Amino acid sequence: MTLTKANDAMTPISKIFSLDSPENIVGLILVKNLIKCSPENETPIRDLTIRKIPRVNDQLPPYDLLNLFQKGHSDMAAVVKYKDNANKMNAENTRTE
Repeated sequence: MTLTKANDAMTPISKIFSLDSPENIVGLILVKNLIKCSPENETPIRDLTIRKIPRVNDQLPPYDLLNLFQKGHSDMAAVVKYKDNANKMNAENTRTE
């Protein structure tokens, strides 16, 4: 497991289901939050809790990803392939916060 990277465990964007284009995804709404909403009230999406999905470098080791999940910030992450080292370093710095 020490030799694997985040991209080895990811589900490609082409294999996910989304009501909108994957590029437009801004966050995650949990089903347990939707259950509380009544269709008669017509609750707008902006009034629901939208959780941010952390973005992680595709070369992040699984243990580091597990540590991120254990901090309680999220149960999933978007794996991003960075084109240059500046963005890569920026992602690595934000993952530890």
